[in-house]
Amino acid sequence: MRRIEVKGRRRGRPIRLTTNEWYRAQQLGDTYWLYVVWDPLDDPDPVPLMICNPARRLDHAKKEVALSRYYDLPAAAVEQAARQQEE
Repeated sequence: MRRIEVKGRRRGRPIRLTTNEWYRAQQLGDTYWLYVVWDPLDDPDPVPLMICNPARRLDHAKKEVALSRYYDLPAAAVEQAARQQEE
């Protein structure tokens, strides 16, 4: 089973997960996937970065933003997690 959260952002901007999305990622582990599409409005055929268990792979890079209740995941960390997963 694969549970997928899809986020589209301008390249280089942080990916934002709500607190609930982050908690679900922690709970669901390897069945939770984060798909990131950079510049989705500018690319007619976007290919997402696919990260299995983003709570584990990106925990070191998350930055909690308490006022808005979401987590910022830096673009560079998302790219690195996707590359490491492919290895």
